[in-house]
Order: sequence, then structure tokens, then C-alpha cells
Amino acid sequence: MLLLFDMMDTLLDDPFFRAVHRLMDDAQLRRWARLRNAQAFLDFEAGLIGEARYYREFFQPDADIAGLPTPQRLKKEMMKEVSWLPGIPELLRRIRQPMGLASNYSLWYRDIFQKRRDLPQFFDYFFFSCEIGHRKPELAFFQTAHEALIERRVNHQSEIIFFDDREENLIEPTTLGWHTVLIKKDRAAQIIEEALREHGLL
Repeated sequence: MLLLFDMMDTLLDDPFFRAVHRLMDDAQLRRWARLRNAQAFLDFEAGLIGEARYYREFFQPDADIAGLPTPQRLKKEMMKEVSWLPGIPELLRRIRQPMGLASNYSLWYRDIFQKRRDLPQFFDYFFFSCEIGHRKPELAFFQTAHEALIERRVNHQSEIIFFDDREENLIEPTTLGWHTVLIKKDRAAQIIEEALREHGLL
């Protein structure tokens, strides 16, 4: 049995939301959200553009961003604190099955790994949208991971359990025969443990 996990709000407390709230009050946050170029974020996360271009295209053209934090400052604030969700590292230490990460994330995942050095040591396989070229919930994301696991002679697809905190990300994996588990951030460790017990893995 192979266990695949989303990263943010499944295992880690997403530092993005804490950072934006530390840097901006509610009025600034509304203005920031209105002026931000959402497509640039999606393209960066899918690996279609690099970090320098992402910084250039972070805001909409000709946006008045006076008083708003730059994306560089946002990243710096994000990386100040990268925290596990409660009980997650203790649970991962008890698991004896091979594990992997399957996450929508930009190349900033490398910074996350530098900040949270105990994270990658738990995992045998890594699938990030920035390297796959597709984002969840696209089927292509899961197919790429699926085919890579087959090439590495990992157990049959019916032996894969995928954990994610977004319901829309759990639809396509079932077409590949994966088992899926919806995570609620405030009970992540409990939900994962219950699922593992149901499968006789704890």
C-alpha cells in the first residue's frame, strides 16, 4: 500500500494565509486580492513561468499597488514560519508504508523543504505541479504520478490511498483506481489515522 498526501492544509499549516494577514489589514487585503493577477499564480504553480516572471506579473498591468507588499516580501514572510498541523509528524513516524507527496506547489516547495527539513525525510516519492506541468484537479496531474509509480514498479494502483483537503481533487484519482480520503484541516491527524486503521495499516 502506497500513501500519497497533499502538502498544505493536509500535513502543513499553509503559511500563505498567515503571511497575508500579518502583512495587510482587511481593507488592504481586499485591494490586494482585486489587483492580483490570479493567472500568474496558476502559471507559476504549474511551472509554466519562472519566479522572475511571476514577480513581474504578480499584479495586473498598471495596477496602483502603493502600500501593498511585493510578492518578494510575501514570500519572505511566508518562510518565517512553516508549521506542521497538530499530531502529523508523530503520526508519520508510526507509518511503515511507503509515502509520497502529491501537491499543487510552485518551485517554492524547495524553500519549504529548507525551512522544514524534517518534512522530505518521511517521503519516497514527490509529485509537484510545478514539475508535472499540470495542477490538481486535472486528470493529467494524477496520470503523470500514476505512470511514474508504475515505471518505478510501485504496487498496483488499487493499493494507493490519496489524502487531500479539497474535495474536487479527489474525483479524478478514483478513475485510476485510487482510494481517496478528504482531510479537514482541524482534524487532519485524526482523519488520516482513522483511514489507516480502516485499511489495517496501523
